[in-house]
Amino acid sequence: MDSSNLGPGVLAVSWVFGALAIIIVGTRYYVRLRIVERFTIDDWLIALVLILALFNGIFYTLSVHHGLGRSLQTLTENQISNTKKWVYFGNIFSTLSAGFGRIAFAFLLLALLHPMWSKRRGLLWTIITLKFIVDILAVVVSFLQCRPMSGYWDKDVNATCITVAVARITYFQGAFCASVDFILAVFPISLLWNLQMKLKMKVSLSIVMGLGIFAMIASIIKTVELRNSSKPNTTRQLAVLAIWRILEVYLVLIAASIPTLRPLMGTRRPETTTYYNFKPKNWTSMEQSGGSDMRSSNRGGRFVSLMSPSTDDVVMSSAMDTHSIKEKDGCEVGGAEDRA
Repeated sequence: MDSSNLGPGVLAVSWVFGALAIIIVGTRYYVRLRIVERFTIDDWLIALVLILALFNGIFYTLSVHHGLGRSLQTLTENQISNTKKWVYFGNIFSTLSAGFGRIAFAFLLLALLHPMWSKRRGLLWTIITLKFIVDILAVVVSFLQCRPMSGYWDKDVNATCITVAVARITYFQGAFCASVDFILAVFPISLLWNLQMKLKMKVSLSIVMGLGIFAMIASIIKTVELRNSSKPNTTRQLAVLAIWRILEVYLVLIAASIPTLRPLMGTRRPETTTYYNFKPKNWTSMEQSGGSDMRSSNRGGRFVSLMSPSTDDVVMSSAMDTHSIKEKDGCEVGGAEDRA
């Protein structure tokens, strides 16, 4: 095997992480359908993310078959053309996959927030909207960068390309992705720190909810590597870029799915369960002034058991588990205001 050939590395990263993602998403759906008994918009989006990621892997695999990762001097013109063509389509799918993955996680965080927490919810909706617009714009510009499109990978085609504009938008999109990853990773910490739970539980949940930091690192490296994609040995540089694109996609997907698996780590104990809901700090006074309307608006809210394996009586309520816990007498167990 040629030690300078990065193609096998692209395949290994793509399909090892692809298999891991399938296992994690499959486990997520088991939790949602069998334990939580609820399937929400973030779950549908994760399915789309996984499909796009696998197609991304297929396109990169085709590119490796034609020469991605090998030295440019060892390839024919036809091989170089086909390599660039499949990388082109793979890049589009990686952009969409990572983008919808971040949006899925934002929807998951949205469901953690009480409707009265309008500013935080507004921030998440802003991220969702801008992320969708930026990614779609990047994809559209990528499709339109050369007219005809085949001019991107075929030098024999007389095409008009807007290479500089595409590069600027790609850099901006990469920087924006890293910024979104950081915000989404830090966002849950501000929520968890206001809950009445042990410090150990806060730290563990913050780590679980903040795994997007790793996606941010991959996004930054990917953006930095973009400047090398135009160097003479293009196919090897494209392979390096492909590896970081793949890592970004799957790290986003994994970071958005791991928090939903926490119900598997503990055993439910309805008779000793305590709920903590993400509400504004002044919720008590607001509830007193709002009366029964406030209480009824919170009844049946979105809950999840995020149990620590060593703590049976501490449960965080969130959208990752909306399963209703029933007491032995058939009454629904809710927050303190529901039992008042």
